[in-house]
This record gives sequence, C-alpha cells and structure tokens, in this order.
Amino acid sequence: VHGIAFDEYPKGFGALIRNYAGVYDITADAVLQGSRDLVIQAVMASPTVGEVRRVPEMVDVVISDQARWLDYLK
Repeated sequence: VHGIAFDEYPKGFGALIRNYAGVYDITADAVLQGSRDLVIQAVMASPTVGEVRRVPEMVDVVISDQARWLDYLK
C-alpha cells in the first residue's frame, strides 16, 4: 500500500480528519479495554452527534440490544 500525496487541502478538511482519527482511536481503546465509558466518549467526540445529553442512555440500549456481541463492554 502506498499513500497519495495530498499537499494542499482546506484547513477545515484537515480538522475533520483529525477529529475522526481521534474518534477511531478512542473507539479502538474502548474495544481493547472493554470500556463502556470510552464508547460514550467516542460517540460524544463524533462530529456527527449533535445532542450528547442522552448518549449514555443510547449506548446502554445498543449494548443491551446487541449483547450477543457487545456484552464485554462494562
């Protein structure tokens, strides 16, 4: 695999990419550590989430509904 040079791009695009990289980093840590709290942080850090007040509740619902695969998140 070889990268492609992308020398000039808008600052906003770079900021968005850095933000997503941070979300993915937190998500990977959540998986590796089995941490519900890190899942919540990752969701809250996502630029696609506008309302964060109910994120913990949403995460709990998803973990419960997908317990077969996500019950390791504590």
